[in-house]
This record gives sequence, structure tokens and C-alpha cells, in this order.
Amino acid sequence: MFSGKSWSNRWKQIVASSLIVLGSASVASAKDICITTGFSAIRFSKIKPLKPGRSVALNGVYIGLFGTALPVYGAAYMRMNGTVTLAVTISDLAGAGGVFHYAIEYADASLAGSGYYDSDGDGTSDGTFVWNADDCSTFSLP
Repeated sequence: MFSGKSWSNRWKQIVASSLIVLGSASVASAKDICITTGFSAIRFSKIKPLKPGRSVALNGVYIGLFGTALPVYGAAYMRMNGTVTLAVTISDLAGAGGVFHYAIEYADASLAGSGYYDSDGDGTSDGTFVWNADDCSTFSLP
């Protein structure tokens, strides 16, 4: 049998090993997702896999036509039928552009889909857009 001290040490080793395995599994499953929007692109960083009934945080960088790099943040939710709804904000508070809000009602796990944008912050659509999935290895960040 294990003595109290050796059992305690063994238990600590098991817990530490489990945390390392679980931590590396969640990091390994997170991946970058890249989309293009005509003349611009967004690279979402370390996105956890979408699962039905779950939401994930979206963080990344918007790459504009002239090499502008702006922070992007938001969330995506996968419905039980596998379709994805998402909303993101692109912030350019330091520049002249302000804040842009994008919403997609029906996308897929690659975040490709079409939706609406609000460029003046009034909560109503200012137009439509299409996001296409793209290969992140082709992206160069400014």
C-alpha cells in the first residue's frame, strides 16, 4: 500500500500530468481562421473549434487595402443545426475610421458567409458584405 506521503506525491504527479495534457490539447485544437472581404482580410487568431450549442471568442486583426492593421473582436455561436451566427467589431479609434460592426446570420465553421455592416454606430445596416474562407499561409501581416 501507499503511505500517506507517497500517495500524496503520486496524486500531485497525476494532477500535474493531466493539466499539461489538457492544456496542450486545447492549445493544439485552437487554430487561426482567415477570411477575405474583397479588398480586405481578417485573420482570427487561435479560435477554438465551434461546436453545436457553444460560442467562441473571436480576436484578430483586420488588414485593409493600404496595409492598415486594426484590432478585431467579437463572438461566434454555432446553432444545433450547424449554422453559425457571429458579430465582430473592428476598431479604428486612433484613426479617422471610427468603429465598424459586422454581423453574419448564417455562416459555416470557416466563418464564411454574408451579412450586414454598421459603419456609423446607429444600429442599422449600412450595407451588405460577403466573407470568403482563405488560406492563412497566404496572409502577411503589416
